[in-house]
Amino acid sequence: KCTKIISFVAAFNSGVSLTNLPVEIIEKIAAQTNFDPNDHTILSLLETSFCIGAAVGTFITPLYTKKLGLTKSLFILFIIQLLASGVSAIPVYWIYLVTMRFVTGLGSSSLASLSPLLVAENLDPQARGKTVMMFAIALNLGVFAAYIIHFTLSFQYDFWYFTFLTPIIVSFVGIITTQVLIKINKQKRKDRVGQQEEIIQTEQIIHSDTFIPTLAEENTEAFDQRYHQQIASIDFNAKLTRTQFKRILYITIALGLMQMFTGVDAIVIYASNIFSDTFKSEKSGIYGSMIIGAVNCICTFVAAPFAEHKPRRVMLLIGVIGAGVCDLIIAICYIAKADSYIILLFIMLFFMFYNLGPEPIVFMFFSEMFPERYK
Repeated sequence: KCTKIISFVAAFNSGVSLTNLPVEIIEKIAAQTNFDPNDHTILSLLETSFCIGAAVGTFITPLYTKKLGLTKSLFILFIIQLLASGVSAIPVYWIYLVTMRFVTGLGSSSLASLSPLLVAENLDPQARGKTVMMFAIALNLGVFAAYIIHFTLSFQYDFWYFTFLTPIIVSFVGIITTQVLIKINKQKRKDRVGQQEEIIQTEQIIHSDTFIPTLAEENTEAFDQRYHQQIASIDFNAKLTRTQFKRILYITIALGLMQMFTGVDAIVIYASNIFSDTFKSEKSGIYGSMIIGAVNCICTFVAAPFAEHKPRRVMLLIGVIGAGVCDLIIAICYIAKADSYIILLFIMLFFMFYNLGPEPIVFMFFSEMFPERYK
């Protein structure tokens, strides 16, 4: 249960943190800290700092995880997320906010990277697939929750700092759950040590002068010794130099790149602008964001049962091809200056295809592709 909660919380936190700083709230912060909210350089830095932090977090995650361990790394990352979200609510200056967005992106990305690994290590294959699907659902729920919060704050932007409250609460839940998991793992290690001591005592009795080992027992012992020596001599780098694991590693990287090259980030960023241009109302952009968030959640819920029973490669191909076709049609519509309603239609179709394949299936592949010993 702790593993499932941590996976859900990490994904939800990533979704909320990604979308909880809209332009309207930046304008309120600018009014209190005396910087120009219309400065494109500042806006670009505020928007990209989270993504840059996420990229850095992805690269450095293996470095400290190897030393600290998985659960301790998650515990520290949740603390970082809580602190970064909390201090982001303090209006200081735009450079300060950019720095906090960078730290938030770093923590969110690291949590999202470690959660599938935690699932792969602690759950059996059946529960693993469902939990990874839950991760994708939680990610979309987090984005949708941020849009709902933005809509609520739009009636009174003076309470803009409440946009950081949800990540704080979610991070706190993650800290508590991770601490519980650490205690559970410690108890399991103690139990294993006790079992090993009992086995050693039993072997000492069996191998005493009272018992004479048979030839089969001697051969088994010799095999076990050679096997453990061979396993001990293999390090992480050696594993990845083997051809089969190189192939799996390359496929994993390609799947991640394919997921991003579907253009989902660009669609999400510009969809609210398209809604604003289409409906010409004061809050149409906010309504559009909420609609997109709702469509994402619904499509992920619909895709969840299919991912458990249908061939996943087929679903992935359908999703990627469908999303690619929608990208092409949207681009043609922009070039031809087509009606905004047509663009909105294909944006909705894009999210349907994306949530059918590239988003949930790729996460499931990540948790299942590597053999158990090499995860």
